[in-house]
Amino acid sequence: MASGGCQVYAFDPAQQHPRDYKPNVTFYQYGLVSGIVDEHGYNHTHWGSTGSAQYKTLLEIQKELGHSDTHISALKIDCEGCEWNLFSDMDDHTLSRIGQILTEIHFTTTLRFSGSLAERC
Repeated sequence: MASGGCQVYAFDPAQQHPRDYKPNVTFYQYGLVSGIVDEHGYNHTHWGSTGSAQYKTLLEIQKELGHSDTHISALKIDCEGCEWNLFSDMDDHTLSRIGQILTEIHFTTTLRFSGSLAERC
């Protein structure tokens, strides 16, 4: 997408890259979180711990970037289980401003999946 001229914003609390990561790619070292669950202290035997990483909601990120009313063409999410809480917390207004959502969905209780979360989504 960046090579096609799109502006890309990348977020990962576990990676360290320069802010101007690549042409048209701006990197931020924090993760995406829902407003209903605190990701701090989550620990997985394979994926590791969220530890002291910084997390922000989609609305907080949009406000910080000055994109509160901006249409998001594509939102790609691979957050190792946080997607269930993330999507259950998004309102219709937020979802209506996203053209495409690409995500990995994890169906395992070791990555915070539960039947009640699936029902809310």
